[in-house]
Amino acid sequence: MAELVVPKEMPKEYGGIPVDPRVEWAMKVMDYEDHDYQKFHERLLIPVGFGFLPVFFNFYMTKDPTSYKLSAKLKKFFKQPSPMMLLGVPLFMGFGAWCEDYRYKVNQDNRALMRHYILTHPERFPEPRRHKFADSILPWFPRRP
Repeated sequence: MAELVVPKEMPKEYGGIPVDPRVEWAMKVMDYEDHDYQKFHERLLIPVGFGFLPVFFNFYMTKDPTSYKLSAKLKKFFKQPSPMMLLGVPLFMGFGAWCEDYRYKVNQDNRALMRHYILTHPERFPEPRRHKFADSILPWFPRRP
């Protein structure tokens, strides 16, 4: 069952800087309302990708010909996995998870920096004018040879 999202009231200040009414529209655009828009498989993509690096490195180091099918290589790997690879897969997945967290924190800092700049320079961010979609559609003239 889908949860009902109740819009909360906008904060009156961010980091001790009061929200100017001229840029309140920008703060509403930047507010995520505590919702994470990254999907589960997107969160796993980088760690799992890093986790496969030791597997392919092992294939390279054991000099398996690339003409083998990948399924045959995996079958051989699961019969006798190398100890370095067994150690490497969780370590590389952990490193990938750390990279994902680091990227998230950098993006969070960038959003805070943008929010601070908008709050301290409201005159540079006029509210965009609203217009109907029908006004932006230009007439079409068929030009056939």
